Amino acid sequence: GGVLPAASQAALGSGRLSTLKMAPMARAAAAVVTTVAIIKLSELLLLSSLPAHHSLAVLAVACVLQWAALDGAVASFALATLVSIGGPLCELPFISLGCWHYIPDVADYFPFGPDSKWAALSSLTGPCYFAVTTDAIALGQCFAVWEGGSGGGRGAGE
Repeated sequence: GGVLPAASQAALGSGRLSTLKMAPMARAAAAVVTTVAIIKLSELLLLSSLPAHHSLAVLAVACVLQWAALDGAVASFALATLVSIGGPLCELPFISLGCWHYIPDVADYFPFGPDSKWAALSSLTGPCYFAVTTDAIALGQCFAVWEGGSGGGRGAGE
């Protein structure tokens, strides 16, 4: 939660939304709890009868709300968005080796589309990566404070 956020902030600047005022440990705890809730929500949405694009919209809104409340840095948003697209793609070798699987009937992962049963990825996997990235940044800042670093700030690398 330290190197990549700092690099993205160096590239994109330190712009941010106004967020909740929280100590780093409380922010990290809130990030973990909300990430768990988002991952559980993704499971419920996968098993629901909602169309995939509606489920994706609901989950994306939950992730953006988590980011806006707990981080708010433009650089963190950009990094989480990049990870939400690239992270699931990095799973493909492990899925093809049978290390784990998703529900094949909901395979619709961007950029592959609905004909991606071979990839067995759901579009809801990406927002979960977004939430986990927000979580990792908050935890990195918390650990930096414990180590006496400058991680008491909010957002990417601050």
